[in-house]
Amino acid sequence: MEMRCQEGIRTVQKHQAARVEIEATIADLREQIREQELASERARDNVSLEARLGDVRDELETTRRCCLELESKSREVELGSSRRLDELAATRRVLESDLLATGADGNLSC
Repeated sequence: MEMRCQEGIRTVQKHQAARVEIEATIADLREQIREQELASERARDNVSLEARLGDVRDELETTRRCCLELESKSREVELGSSRRLDELAATRRVLESDLLATGADGNLSC
């Protein structure tokens, strides 16, 4: 009878040790699941950030093209203004020459 009790105690101790081991395994598995969930969340965040980065790159490219276009138009306006100033200066010289050629009474001198 005592042997059976001893055997029963050993069996209970084995079961308790197995239970502790199983609980530790479950805890490890839960931790692994949490880590995988966090990794998945980071991966989703990265995908979202990469998509946003693509949008920002597109916006930057559009802005760069607009800047180049504005620079080109600015050069055209600058060139046109310079030509117009040259034309006005030439007209002024002609008018000044005509003014010098006219007498005090406004008549052209011969």
